[in-house]
Parts: sequence; C-alpha cells; structure tokens
Amino acid sequence: MTEDPKKTALGENTDVERRSSTQIGRCKEIGNQYETNSQPKRDISGLSMVAIAFNICNSWVALATMLAIAIAAGGTFTTLYGIIIVSVVYICVSMTLAELASVYPTGGGQYHFTSILAPEKLSQILSYICGLAATCSWMFLAAGVSMLATQLLLSLPAFYVDDFEPKNWQSFLVFQAINIALHNYNIFFLKKTLWIHEVGFGLSLVVFFTVSVTSLIRSDKASSSFVWDNFTNNMGWPDGVTFITGLATPASMFLGLDGAIHLADEALHPQRAVPKALMFTSIIGFLTSFSFGIVMCYSITDLDTLINTT
Repeated sequence: MTEDPKKTALGENTDVERRSSTQIGRCKEIGNQYETNSQPKRDISGLSMVAIAFNICNSWVALATMLAIAIAAGGTFTTLYGIIIVSVVYICVSMTLAELASVYPTGGGQYHFTSILAPEKLSQILSYICGLAATCSWMFLAAGVSMLATQLLLSLPAFYVDDFEPKNWQSFLVFQAINIALHNYNIFFLKKTLWIHEVGFGLSLVVFFTVSVTSLIRSDKASSSFVWDNFTNNMGWPDGVTFITGLATPASMFLGLDGAIHLADEALHPQRAVPKALMFTSIIGFLTSFSFGIVMCYSITDLDTLINTT
C-alpha cells in the first residue's frame, strides 16, 4: 500500500503542520523586513519613543479637561476610584500590547497582530475589521483632541472678558486652524525637530508639578471623608449607571495608548523601544493622573457651586 501523502506516520493530517509552518514563516518575514533598505529611516530613540507615547495620551491633562463629567457623575468618589479601576485595566492592556509588539514590531499594530494570530480562514476579515476600527478611533481621537484644544483656547477670552461668548463659527474656525497647523507641522517640520517630543514630555511634567504644588499651597482643603467616601449623584440615573458614566473621565487618560506601536517602523530597536514606551506611558500616566486627581479633589470645597458652573 502507498502511504497517503496527506497524512503523517501517525495518521494525522499534515494541514496542521503546514499551517504552523506557514505562520512561522509569516512571523519570520515580519521580523526580517526590518533589516531591508525599504523601511523608513529609523531615527526615533528609546527616550523619544517614551516621550511621544506619553505626549499622545498626556494622561493628567486629559483628566483635567474631562474632570467635569466625573464630578457630575459621582463626584470625587468616581474620579479617584475610577482612576484606579481604569488604570489597572489599561496597564493589563499595555502588557498585552507590549508582549505582541516585542514579537511582531510592525507599524500596522493591532490589525497585523490579528492577521498573524487569527485562524487562517478568518484572518483577513478579522484583520480588516480590526484595522478599520483602529483607523476610525484615531480619526475620532484627533477630532476630539482638536475640539478640546479649541474649547480651552476660547475659554481664555471668555474668562477675562465679561461680555464675550464664543460663537459656533468662531469655534469652527479655531478648530480648523488647529488641524491645519498641526497637519502642516507634521508634514514639513516634525522630522527636522525631533527634539520637540522630549520638550513636550518635560514641559508636561513641569506643568503638572507646578499646578499640583500651587493648588496644594493656595487652595482650601476638603476633608478626607468628603474626598474618599462621598458619592454624589447629580445625573438622575441609578448610582451604578452614574458611576459607569463617570468612568469616561479616567478612560480618557489612555486614549491613543497604542500610538507607540504604529511608530515601530521608525524606531531604533523597536522590539525593546515600543514595549518600554507602552509600559512607561501607562505607569507614568497613572502616577501623574492619580496624584493630580487627589490634589484637585482635596481642593474642592463647594461641590454644588462647581457642578452648577460646569
């Protein structure tokens, strides 16, 4: 009898072995492509990668801009405990992404991971869905960040000029001006000023310490029971729904966490630089955000007035 070529000596179908070999080959191809000359210039150091990843999230600034939601949806209780809960979740996410990025340091990120690791019959459709979701999320994130910057800029004249009230058309023009300015800078000047990442990282930390210390020195202090034990529901919904709604504030701390992954093609030693950037971003983000949240919560002495103002 002639042995069936599709079966091994143990009678098992070689499709499994063939598929495993194919996946191993695909994985090696992903790793080897970074040795070719067709890749973008690698000029982002490990420190720059950490700075870029942190600047994208800028966790304590995100918390500051979204603080009103958590204050209205549970008060200081939601703010502080929400930071802890969300940070634990995102640190776990960072660890997972860091492990994948160390093995597959590809700029495609999640959709490429899915293409490699998903079942072969579903890998194309799943990777497409994953890539589409990631692309849309970055579009929404870019629009949201520009809108927050617009609101912050227009709040300055509104604060200092009594009769000034920003109009919709003014917000639209400022929003588009920010988009155009950042778009042109990224295209024409960013590669010539890579030091801007470290400057932004350092400036963010300096402002964090300045605001935190100033608030501690200058503001009146709330009691610890008010800060840690007081759940204030001003949403009109059940407490559980209100608390979950308030988690939108701490969740904003890690928007764009995967940014470092998509720069793997331009990083020096991406197998090490990208995972480190992911972990440092989540850890520094938690430490700065939690510290800033504590300072802000202890600085609130009249919660009702604050809620009515926001």
